[in-house]
Amino acid sequence: MRVLSYHGAAVPDQPATTLAVASVGYLVPQGDFACFVHSVFARAVNFARAGALLTLAAPQAGDAPTTMLLRREPPVDLRVLFEVGAVVHRDRSLRCARALMPLDAARTWRPLGRRTRVPRHQVDVHLRIAAERLARERTSRPSIINGAAAAPIALLEQASRERDRDHAAALASKLVGWGEGLTPAGDDFLVGFLAGLDALADDAARRSFRDELGLAIGALADRTTDVAAHFLRLAAHGHYADVLDRLRDAVLCAHRCALVERTLQRAFDMGATSGADMVSGLLTGLKAWLPIETNLA
Repeated sequence: MRVLSYHGAAVPDQPATTLAVASVGYLVPQGDFACFVHSVFARAVNFARAGALLTLAAPQAGDAPTTMLLRREPPVDLRVLFEVGAVVHRDRSLRCARALMPLDAARTWRPLGRRTRVPRHQVDVHLRIAAERLARERTSRPSIINGAAAAPIALLEQASRERDRDHAAALASKLVGWGEGLTPAGDDFLVGFLAGLDALADDAARRSFRDELGLAIGALADRTTDVAAHFLRLAAHGHYADVLDRLRDAVLCAHRCALVERTLQRAFDMGATSGADMVSGLLTGLKAWLPIETNLA
């Protein structure tokens, strides 16, 4: 019997474990293909294909454009089932030597459609709730976003308000790869920031600015980690995770403050500071392009 090494422990070879997939992101390629395991963690695994990453993750991770979300918690640590560099095939299922992931019954996840924005005074209320919750979050989990990066972020907000493309791109470039971890804080902020600009790109001039800034940020993605680079490239083309999409919708389109609170908590639960950093970016992007008469303290 073959024995596999897992963190120094001997794990006997076993039949493939079936992992039920509940949803598949709309950017996950259709049809047959092969990829390889890029990185694996206890509850998520990334597959590399054609310069992009596809993710298989436990339910708490939430839907995203290139994510295949499991129906329930995996029965074992995923590091037992996947080895970095191993080849994974997709036909009607995703499969490798030790795992089988049927896809036939999975729904396709797509982001929310754009809805009508609520009146400005209601948006202001939501933004104040978000800013206050974020400030409380930062007391226990600070980040460079509210520390060393605060000055360039303030200038980025101003440059975006004035639609100064060159200055905004130069400031954004300072944030790419800034910070530690799988997704550095500067990258998480930029993903949220682009989502905020997207939501308010209501005319040709704003759309042009946002598209050019997104392309400039995407072009610098090689300066950060592979995972963060993947999210930056998605954001550069207007693709975001469900948690960010729903928070943006709750702030701008919902009439219930309780919904803003709930979606904020979902965002804050992402990583140590990643969720808070994305929220910071979203709020900064929205503030940059809100109507001038909006009174946000």
